Amino acid sequence: MRIIKLSDQDRDMKNREMVDDYFINYLPGRNGECFYVPKGFISKDNFAAGENLVFSYKTEIVYLASAKSGILDTDFSERDENSFPYYFLVDISSITPASGSLSDLESELEKIGVLYNVGKDGSKVPKKITSQGWASVSIPEKLKNKEIEILESLKKGNIFDFKVRKSLKDSPSVRKKRLKLAARKPEKKLVAVYVYDRNPDVVAERLFKAKGVCECCDNSAPFLRKSDHTPYLEVHHKKPLSEGGEDTLENTIALCPNCHRKAHFG
Repeated sequence: MRIIKLSDQDRDMKNREMVDDYFINYLPGRNGECFYVPKGFISKDNFAAGENLVFSYKTEIVYLASAKSGILDTDFSERDENSFPYYFLVDISSITPASGSLSDLESELEKIGVLYNVGKDGSKVPKKITSQGWASVSIPEKLKNKEIEILESLKKGNIFDFKVRKSLKDSPSVRKKRLKLAARKPEKKLVAVYVYDRNPDVVAERLFKAKGVCECCDNSAPFLRKSDHTPYLEVHHKKPLSEGGEDTLENTIALCPNCHRKAHFG
């Protein structure tokens, strides 16, 4: 497990909103999965593909992911190479919003007895992830299930749900401007199978228009989401994307879970 502390001194992360934009838009898109490493922050021989990554911002845990590569050399201009001599690839499909604090994570790691460095004499020296740089926490194979439990407890939904919540915070006029410019058919990404890169604005606008009422049975949403206390409805494509349907408002409807199941199986 690697703790990566993001800094508001970085021009791309001056505030929390910019951090979200970095993980949602910049890292998967223009930056092409590359996370650039400031000089002196990490050892090239102490980082590997598959390593679990915990990103924090001002002591708060904000995102989880896994590394897709080890440390690689940059191919920038001399000026940038001096500032960011290395980079690694992030597995974009693994990015997940998270919550909690570094001190809480530190406490959980202390409970399973893994938060220490080994001194030259073989003694165990306590490690503090809250005060050190990009700390690496070595977790034995026999405790990997504990690591998974800790990481799962930090997760805060998936990245698409997060994009929808972020879109819902925008005004309808802002969403509509984006919708006018958006592709009518979503991009497909190859993971294990093809999945559709759905437009979060379509989901957000459809939920906004529904105002918490199922657009099939006209009943109120059956419950509120635990995460943000909004009415729980599911956005359904009338003509499935897999059959060439468009990812548009006209091709969607907000349904309660019961009507959604009925739409698929009734």
